[in-house]
Order: sequence, then structure tokens, then C-alpha cells
Amino acid sequence: MQIKKLIINYLVSASNPAWKLDKKIKVAIAVNDYFTADQWISIFTNCQIPEVANWDVVYCKNKIEVYRHFKDANICFIFGLGDFLINQVNIAKMVYFPLLGLEFLNRKTIPINLTIEQPPPFSAQSIAEYCLSMAIILTRNLHQTFENRFRKKWKQSNILPLSVVSITQCKIGVLGLGKVGKVIAVNFKNIGCAVIGCDLSKPNDVEFLSAFYSSDMLIDFISKIDILIISLPLNESTTKIIDKIVIQKLGKNKYIINVSSGEIIDEQALIQALSSNNLKGAALDVFIQEPLPGNSPLYRCKNVILTPHIAGNINLFVNEIQQDFIHKAVTYSKNV
Repeated sequence: MQIKKLIINYLVSASNPAWKLDKKIKVAIAVNDYFTADQWISIFTNCQIPEVANWDVVYCKNKIEVYRHFKDANICFIFGLGDFLINQVNIAKMVYFPLLGLEFLNRKTIPINLTIEQPPPFSAQSIAEYCLSMAIILTRNLHQTFENRFRKKWKQSNILPLSVVSITQCKIGVLGLGKVGKVIAVNFKNIGCAVIGCDLSKPNDVEFLSAFYSSDMLIDFISKIDILIISLPLNESTTKIIDKIVIQKLGKNKYIINVSSGEIIDEQALIQALSSNNLKGAALDVFIQEPLPGNSPLYRCKNVILTPHIAGNINLFVNEIQQDFIHKAVTYSKNV
């Protein structure tokens, strides 16, 4: 580990010929398979914003290049901000994260001369549609059709038990009423579902809710719902908030849909409940470890739908995020 740190420090301290001295605003952009350098060049070329012409843009293909350019950049587009980069903040700079959640940031260590920006919740509607589709699939046992297909069986008995009901007869519980949670709640209300919300504090606009419970009444909230949708931010107070006790209180006839963070659920308790049919089913888009290891017991649970973190993936909104970054970067650069 010490050798790794020495190598990183050497690479970062090496001469950096990438910046052009005649340019005022230095912009470092981390690129990947979705936010490619070619896409950025096309966006900058066609944006017709005069200020962008004065930017000196460097595209960082890996973490080492991010480390090298971060210190001198006025504006950065990056996917994470660890202690190493925090310690490199020697000038005022704007850092833009394309991610919706910023749980990885330690707010206590962020320097006062560092401005944090992120996009609007472009993915909120996409996440809401995911939750709606998963709720319908789970309550109507449609996920069993996939198994029937693989087994080449024409079978109805495992799809249409007497317990199947219309989604509109289900009480939907939304845990976390932030920007995404509100959109989820509204989507279910619009199709005729009763929506019950739970959060730390009651939102100002709650016309989309049939009832509201504060987070210290979590068990009471759980007892009133049929489907639990988790849209909480991850922090110390929400880690494993859905523990063994909460899962037991949900009981055999209820479902969980998690589009928030894997760490919010006690995964072992969830696996035990699903394996023993003490929970009717679940749709999980997030996990403690991603990619989900091939030996995870979740793969063997027939009453669970597993998706690879796609509910509101930022890759669906690349252009919108790039345009938002340019707008916020131009506004910031005018004050540099």
C-alpha cells in the first residue's frame, strides 16, 4: 500500500504539459465508455457558448490522469472524490458529479473553496417507471414466466394463484420522499394506488400521499403497506435500516423494491426471508457488492428479480448531463 502511494505521488507530481498557458479556465473531464472524449468534443463544438472557447479541456482516461490534473483544474467532471483529491484542493474549483447520490462524500472534509455540483434528477421518472413495472411483475407473478420459458413449459399454475390482485389494490409504501421518492409516489398515485410515505420529516407538498409516517414510526409504517419501495439516501442513520426486525414485520405477503443502496438493507436477513418464503418477493437493483458475486444466494431465490443497477442509470441521460455540466460550469467560470 505504501509503495502504491509513492507511485501515485510520483505520477501526480510529474510535469504536466497538457495545460495551455494562454487559456484562462482549465477543465479536467474524466471519461469512460459512456462519457467519451469524442462525445464531449462534439458537445463543446456544437454548444455555441462563447465562454467554452476559452476553456482548456483535458480528458482523463484513468484515475492517475484525474489525480494529475485535478490540482490545477478550475472545473472538474469526475465520478468520485476521495481523501487524496480532497488534499489536492489548493485553489477555488468546481467539481461536478454526474451521479444522483453523493453518499460517498464526507461533507466534513470538503474545503470551503470547493463548489460541489450535480445534475437535476433526470433519472427520477426512469426510476419511478422501474418501480412501477417491478411492482406489477411481482404482484402478478410474471417473473415466473421467465423460468417457464427456460424450461420450455406452457404453465399457468405458478403465475395465476388465487392471491394475485390488481396493483391498484395494493398499498404502496415509499421510504424516502426526496426528489426521486416523490416522483415514485406520484406515479403510483396516478394509476389509482394508495401511497403511504415515510421520511425524516414531512414534505411541504403531500397531496400525493394517503398517509405519512415519520422515520421514528418505521414499524407502524411497515404494518400499513403491501409493497415497500426504498428511495433513501445512504448515510449512517439509514445503513441497514431495513434490518431483520423490519423484514420480519413485513411478513409473508409483502414485497420489497430497492432502488436506493444495497447497504440500506441487511442483505443476509433479506436472503434468509426470501429463501424461507417469509417475504413474498423482492426486486433489487442495488447491492452491497456490485457486480453481485456469482456465488450470491440471491441468484437461487425464485421470488426475487435482480437487475444490474439500471433503474435510473446515468448512462441513459448522457446528453442531458453534459448540457447541465456546461451550463453550471459557464456560470461558475464567470466568477473565477
